[in-house]
Parts: sequence; structure tokens; C-alpha cells
Amino acid sequence: MEEYGIKLKELDSGNIIDAVVKENGDRDDILLAVTLGDKQFSAVNEDYFTAFQQLRDRLLDEGYGMCCAGAKENALQSGMMAGSDRVYLVTLGSRAVMKSISGIFDYADMDKFPDSGAQQRFTQSWYESIS
Repeated sequence: MEEYGIKLKELDSGNIIDAVVKENGDRDDILLAVTLGDKQFSAVNEDYFTAFQQLRDRLLDEGYGMCCAGAKENALQSGMMAGSDRVYLVTLGSRAVMKSISGIFDYADMDKFPDSGAQQRFTQSWYESIS
């Protein structure tokens, strides 16, 4: 089992909270979980980034933003990255390059906390911008 120290931002107060994401899984599924007080938030999926997005959206629903590279609007995964905890941080009009790869749980200073829908819309815009 892997553990990742992360920062969460309380959206109503702006307070920063230290938290730990625990990763557990078998050959077929990735389970990610965060415990805050007496509440546990978790997500499971065969795709690492999808599990991360589900966890991020559950935390957003409860008023917490993840200060992680994977939570940025411009984070996306290529098909070859699907089993990993890596993402590209892309810019509209520019192709993804190796130097734009980050770990999903790498710290990111964030003021805006998009949900998975906003991230998917950005990804579609990015694909259109490079075609």
C-alpha cells in the first residue's frame, strides 16, 4: 500500500489541511482513500487517473479542493499512462512533452478547483487546439 501526503483546501474558509491518500488495489482495480476526521472518502477504478478524479470530485462535493497536479484543469493522461500516477500538464496550442509530466499527487498551488467535467472540457479544447 502506498501513501501520499497531500494538501487540501477548505473551500469555505481557505484553510489548508494536511491529509494522506492511501492507495490500495489489486491487479484490476486502484482504490484511493482519504480519511478526514470520522469520514472516509474513497474511489475505485481500473484506471488510476479516473479513480483520482472520482476521489477529487467526492472531496469537492464535501467542500475540499485537492492541491495536487492531477486536480489542475489542464491535467490529462495519455492512454499509455492509464496504469500510472503520472499526468501531462498541457497548454492550449502546444503538444504534450516529457518535461510537462507530473505526478498526480505532486503539490500544486491552486486557487481554482475544477471538477472532472471541467477537466474533460479543457482536454477536448486542448485536443482541438493541436489538431
